[in-house]
Order: sequence, then structure tokens, then C-alpha cells
Amino acid sequence: MEPLTATAILTLAFSKSIEKASEKLTEGALQKLDKLRQLIWQKVRGQGKVEKALQQVEQGSESDVQPVVTFLETVMERDSEFTQQVQNLAQQINQEINIETEQSEATQNIFGGEGYLSNRNEGVNVQGGSGNTFNINLGSSKG
Repeated sequence: MEPLTATAILTLAFSKSIEKASEKLTEGALQKLDKLRQLIWQKVRGQGKVEKALQQVEQGSESDVQPVVTFLETVMERDSEFTQQVQNLAQQINQEINIETEQSEATQNIFGGEGYLSNRNEGVNVQGGSGNTFNINLGSSKG
């Protein structure tokens, strides 16, 4: 699995959209999300403008994201233990969010001009290293 960028990690941990997704996360994933936030806050505390920017990001400010991202990138370059911790947590949370999204009620795939519709997604999601996604749906009907 490719490492997530500082921007992706920050977005996962603090964006308002994660609040909607968190309604469907397991207790374990929510604990990981809290731990991810704590790890980031531990590095940001006492960093003046960056700390204030992260407070604004938590309130939904998109214009304050860049100073925090720049700071996180620097920390992640210098602190391999921190990087490993946040990468592991973020990837686990991201994986759970992706699994939840894949369990939708209907899936439509179009291959070579032919459409296939499955009213119940009982498929398996396979993702290659280059980001290609293949949906294999069981019991789908031609539509």
C-alpha cells in the first residue's frame, strides 16, 4: 500500500466530511481516528501559527490547511517513528471507510459499452498498486 500524503492524513483526521463517515465507523476505527488526531496535536502544540491553523482546520477552515500540511511534511521527513504511526493509523481508517463505501445497495459497471447492474453489491473490491480498481460482483444481472 502506498504511503498517504500529509494532506491526505490531515484531511482524513480533521475534515468535516470525516464526521459523516464516522457515523458508520466501528468503535475500533473511531479509537484509531482519535489516536491519529492526538498524535498530530502532540506535534503541533506549541508551534504558534501552525497550532492556530490546526484549530481553524478543526472548525472547517480550508484556507488554514496549507501551513499545517507544510509542518506535517517536515515532521514526517524528520521523525520516522511518527510517520510510521500516522501512516498505519490513517491507512487503517481509510481502509475501513473504503470498505463501508463498497457495501452499497446497488452497483453499476460499464465495460466496453455494456452495462451491468447489481441490485445488491456482494462484490469484492480489488485494488492494484497503481490505484486501479476492479469490482467483481456476484449475482449481477445484465442491464
